[in-house]
Amino acid sequence: RAGRELVAYVASPADSGLTVSAERVPSWARDLSALYFGMAPKAKRTSPRPDVRPMAGVPGAMQQAGARAVGADDSLPSLVIWHGKDPRIQAQQQVQENRDKGFSYLWAYRPAEQRAVALATESVSNVTVVPGDRWAVGNDVRQYERQGNLDGINRRDVWIIDTRTGERKLALSAQEWPAIPSPDGSRLLFFDDGHYWSLAMATGERKNLTGDMPVSFVNTEDDHNRDRPPVFPVGWARGGGSVLLSDRWDVWN
Repeated sequence: RAGRELVAYVASPADSGLTVSAERVPSWARDLSALYFGMAPKAKRTSPRPDVRPMAGVPGAMQQAGARAVGADDSLPSLVIWHGKDPRIQAQQQVQENRDKGFSYLWAYRPAEQRAVALATESVSNVTVVPGDRWAVGNDVRQYERQGNLDGINRRDVWIIDTRTGERKLALSAQEWPAIPSPDGSRLLFFDDGHYWSLAMATGERKNLTGDMPVSFVNTEDDHNRDRPPVFPVGWARGGGSVLLSDRWDVWN
């Protein structure tokens, strides 16, 4: 029944620009309150010009542009164009071409309410539902992506998303290091300004976990071009009541 309701929903005129993606396998929330699935823009049907060899619309075509068989027809032009201000460099676009074609936005369909909620949007497209299914975490890299592909520092804005309503709020700005959800999905563990912090998903309240500790969790042996990189944590303790942190010599709880 949920499947039929979902098909009816996405066929409505209000969402005519999107369709259910076959590239993302649907999955249920643990309590079966929601069905997660992907939505992708509907393919635009166009008739290619007969005098131009199609490139961008053929998966893998850009990688094979220079690998024509001996005797192949070279009378038709092959042209791939990039802009100098593209956020991803040309080689990266080529490697990720097929991934881009299969991309979809994460949605949640709630059968009890007969309502679908967009968890991912064009601005916050990379979204993951955390344990417990109450919240999702989204990353927005748009303003940092181009510089990150030049200097190797992958910054992102981290958003907390309510899986019931789709409402989102900015949690972290220009975050360099991964934000790790607790096992119960109520908090995030993140590293900033030389310390580990926890952030409450519901309220956004932050707590410095290491500010009063007599050791440093900065990895002084890391020689990459990063400002005070962390010694990565061992992880959350079972249940999420505490975290295990390493200073490269001892483990702290």
